[in-house]
Amino acid sequence: PDEPDGLDDFKERLREIREYGDEQVELWKTNLLPLGWLAQRLGTDEIDLSAGLAGDKIKLKVAHGRQEERDAAMAAIQANGLRGCVLDLMSFWTAWRLKSLDSIEALCGPIAVPQSVVDHLRRRAEKLEFHAANGALRMAGYEGGKISITETSAELVRELAADTKSAVAWIEARGAARPMSLPNDMDADLLDLVRNGHTHVFDGVVLAKQLDRLLICDDLPTRAMATERAEISSVWSDQVARAAANAGVIDLSTSVKWSAHLVAAGHDYVGTAGDALAEALRIDVTVEGKPGYHFKTLAGVLGGARAESASHTRAAVEALARIWADDALADVREPATGILLECLLSARPDWSDMLMAVYQMLGRVVALREYMDGWVRGHFLLAHLQESKA
Repeated sequence: PDEPDGLDDFKERLREIREYGDEQVELWKTNLLPLGWLAQRLGTDEIDLSAGLAGDKIKLKVAHGRQEERDAAMAAIQANGLRGCVLDLMSFWTAWRLKSLDSIEALCGPIAVPQSVVDHLRRRAEKLEFHAANGALRMAGYEGGKISITETSAELVRELAADTKSAVAWIEARGAARPMSLPNDMDADLLDLVRNGHTHVFDGVVLAKQLDRLLICDDLPTRAMATERAEISSVWSDQVARAAANAGVIDLSTSVKWSAHLVAAGHDYVGTAGDALAEALRIDVTVEGKPGYHFKTLAGVLGGARAESASHTRAAVEALARIWADDALADVREPATGILLECLLSARPDWSDMLMAVYQMLGRVVALREYMDGWVRGHFLLAHLQESKA
């Protein structure tokens, strides 16, 4: 280090690690590979990996985003009733952070987790406690040809360790951890992966098969394995939240907060609706007095190149109708409308058609129509809008 280039070897090693990581992520993105596989390749776990991917704006592969897929998930939840469910490491941790475990049990019955989930969380808590005892947690990285250091304070690391231990205590108090016994009628390839693959990735699939329960899993490739190889029903956290709201297990405000968390955590195809967007704005106004985290996060679900224009337009229209009809939102309805329109039309080659549809469906709301005219002028779209109206 005392030499001018004394850190060159260290920098080169960090660069190699970064390049290897990028290669593995790209391989995961372009193939139907489980998140747990990627975590093992990178020497981490799904909890830290998913947080890192979300930080890099890389979406988790949770669902295909098709209506028939959502319908099948709702049917599976209904058919399962209160027979119970199995959560894997990621879905359990997501539910723990959302404080939604009791609601899941109210909807689906008793929760079970593979014993490997408890074992992993215990090891995680021990590592965090070790780092907390030795001061702040520091990690070196490589970005743009330079060494970068990220630091997490000892206080925060202690809080994370305590939270992890509390999650283990919840599982133990409920007797939710279950050992696996491999069913004889399970697919041979899957059995071989579990027996000889030195991986916990499919433990949730095996336990759900063993107990004949619904699997809740936020990883699309793992759920594909559950369907094709284990022949069991599986759903993901967003659909569980929707079903809980539909059944009256949670209220709209709680549903909105859960959805915002899932979007921020990088889950793809988290759906939203007009009533949820309006409620998100009410939550933010109560806390911040302006459109904030919940509204902006859920509005960000709208639009984009892959969006189905009709359903997204309907959601935006319903939200705007509710927002402009609510006197309590009068002071924020204009900036909220601007945010909503910008999200809805982003990366859309058919933006003009979508904008025109919103205008036509809400044209009787005079104040909104006047605001949209001004918004269009500000975004250099007035000429096209006038052509379309003619």
